[in-house]
Amino acid sequence: MKRKWVIILVAAAGVLILIGAVYFGSSNSGTVYKYETVQTGDISVIITATGKVNPMTRVQVGTQVTGTISKIYADFNQKVSKGQVIAQIDPTFLKAQLLEAEATMERASAQADQMKKTLERASELFDRKLISQAEKDEASTNYDLAVAQLKQTTAAYHRAEVSLEYTNIVSPIDGVVISRNVDVGQTVAASLQAPILFLIANDLSKIHVEATIDEVDIGKVKVDHEAVFFVDAYPDEKFQGVVKQVRLQPITTQNLVSYEVIIDVTNKENKLLPGMTANLSIIVDTKKNVLKVPNMALRFQPALTQEEYKKFVLHYGDKFDLKNNSMVWTTANGEGLMPVIVETGITDGLFTEIKNSTLLPGAEVVVGVSSSSTTSGAAKGFRSTK
Repeated sequence: MKRKWVIILVAAAGVLILIGAVYFGSSNSGTVYKYETVQTGDISVIITATGKVNPMTRVQVGTQVTGTISKIYADFNQKVSKGQVIAQIDPTFLKAQLLEAEATMERASAQADQMKKTLERASELFDRKLISQAEKDEASTNYDLAVAQLKQTTAAYHRAEVSLEYTNIVSPIDGVVISRNVDVGQTVAASLQAPILFLIANDLSKIHVEATIDEVDIGKVKVDHEAVFFVDAYPDEKFQGVVKQVRLQPITTQNLVSYEVIIDVTNKENKLLPGMTANLSIIVDTKKNVLKVPNMALRFQPALTQEEYKKFVLHYGDKFDLKNNSMVWTTANGEGLMPVIVETGITDGLFTEIKNSTLLPGAEVVVGVSSSSTTSGAAKGFRSTK
């Protein structure tokens, strides 16, 4: 019987000890903070965008005459030289026009010769006073009209001659045929806007990326800024380029204004093809070997009561301003939180440069709360830096 009572008493004492441990442990536990280490390293400000890969020089080859395509001498991906005939329009109709213009010109030339002889005879007769001044003037006028008619028909002949030459479609540059939009037998019509028969790129080893940058970021982009980008065809390969032009023409899409930026890229291996989508990162600013802290440390603010806030103001004076000062929080040897006012520089979205501060590399700063209880970490106390 005694042994039974001993067991009961021991069990009751154990329960009481456990309850007390839980109670006092929870009442004394404070906020558990997450920490990150202050580092030194490089920070780059990067603007991301998308763009299209295109050749530096693209020429749209059209036609200035109407007719039927009779021959094609160049196809997709074929290299062509400047002046090389790449297609031909059936010249039959234009040859007939040229012959007609030639006949008209010869008739006008004969009429001009006849009017010239008539004027010479009229001048001789007028000198002998056998005709009147009016008759001589009429002969002179007829000759001038015949000369003008000859000039007009000569111009028409040259126009027909040039039109016949235009039946040969030639490449205006040295390059590669990117697209061919016609086939043999197809009729093309020259109008106010010439139809595009071929698209020729000058040199695919030198291309550029045409990127669209939002107006919020365009002020940061300058000529000669470095850029890196990826394309879906080579997801593991990074390509590099340099900003060569920031175009002033605004592009408005659904009330959003953006600007076009041209980035020159060397394409020696010809991996980049016209029309590919480039996922760009333009490096607009870089700082080497600077002190930096995580951005989460700058955003962290402890939950302070009014009494705790007054204590901080009492120790730090006007400098303690959670709204107008950038600051991070550290622990003072386990005695509580201590604010450190910092002057910030550039940021890459993850880390921010610290330009002026008492922080040293390797120091730990608070970036968040891991778990909390009713007692805040700042309530444990704080240390003044004065």
